[in-house]
Amino acid sequence: MNTRQLLHLTAIFSVLNACGGKADDDSAAPEADADADADADADADGPVVELAVRQLLEGQDVAAFEAARDAFVTELRAQPGVEVDRELAAFFDFSTFSEPAPPVFTGMTQYADLGAFEAAGAALGGSAEAGAFFSTFTPLTFTVLRPLDPATTVDLAAIAAEPDDVLEVAVRDLRDYPDFDASAHAASRDAFLALLTAQPGVVSEHQWVSAVDPSIVVGMTVYDNAEAFFAVASSPEVGASAEAAAFLGGYPPRAGFVHGVVR
Repeated sequence: MNTRQLLHLTAIFSVLNACGGKADDDSAAPEADADADADADADADGPVVELAVRQLLEGQDVAAFEAARDAFVTELRAQPGVEVDRELAAFFDFSTFSEPAPPVFTGMTQYADLGAFEAAGAALGGSAEAGAFFSTFTPLTFTVLRPLDPATTVDLAAIAAEPDDVLEVAVRDLRDYPDFDASAHAASRDAFLALLTAQPGVVSEHQWVSAVDPSIVVGMTVYDNAEAFFAVASSPEVGASAEAAAFLGGYPPRAGFVHGVVR
């Protein structure tokens, strides 16, 4: 990314300046939208996807992080019910309109069901591999997801499946928005996504809700490549639209990153 692209993005997406790491609080969860409610009640035996957005500690050596990560993931993949494991490296942070510093890496793991996720955590949480890996980063987001639409098939291997694909991940906590209205949120989200997915270079869109906290919702957008992402992000048709103002301005994410595929 060059300076001109970053300045252009900053102007187009100035509506996102409020996004970033708000601390969790103990306030009551708002009324979730109907889709999220339905998904929270979905079949407990269905597949889930763990989402772990990790920012390296200041001064952490990237190669040492990668070695610790790969040792841990080797153990993780050996656990029953672990079906797919993915790794992505962030090159753009929506809270700063620049490359994340320190670096951010996002892991996603598909499990056969929530029980398999819990069992893997219990089996590996106290391991030496987990200790070495977890000591290299700060978790920005850690949750386990189901599709917002319970009828959607979970296939993590098919998301950003090509080496040049990039994946945008936006995390929202519905408790962050004063006087949250579920219907207004869903309407603005769907209108913006209809505009976004009509743009050249947008491959697919995926909407998720936490299987353990229905106030946490996650949007993922796949682009053909980094150039396609920057083209869409800097397009006045998208950035200056009423749909962007309503959704991105009304519901800025608490964390948003764009990633290249590691594996």
